[in-house]
Amino acid sequence: MKKNINNTDFLAAIGRIKVNGTIFLSRQVPLSLENMEIVSKDISEQIEQIFKNTQNLLESMEYSLKDIVKVSIYMKNMNDFIKVKKVYRKYLENINPARTLLEVSHLPKNSKIMMDLVAAK
Repeated sequence: MKKNINNTDFLAAIGRIKVNGTIFLSRQVPLSLENMEIVSKDISEQIEQIFKNTQNLLESMEYSLKDIVKVSIYMKNMNDFIKVKKVYRKYLENINPARTLLEVSHLPKNSKIMMDLVAAK
């Protein structure tokens, strides 16, 4: 059964869909929940914010970061990969989901990073 996820407590996304026990989250960008602005120009702080927002969103649906099975990362500069990998490992090292990493020319609100995630139970 397909269900749109509408949770006004968290950032809007192009897609938040739940199909059976699988949640698809798209366009997770590093916005602060307080002012809806990019948290920092530093990519480490940006990916940290994405994980915090994602964790809060998943927990609101009785899921957790441990349920993530697929991550797609979109970065403006592949030279930032070492910084991104360090924060990524902090949150997902023991989970080890499938991962795609792409360099792109532009992202929403001029962020340096964006993620799509899939979580399943």
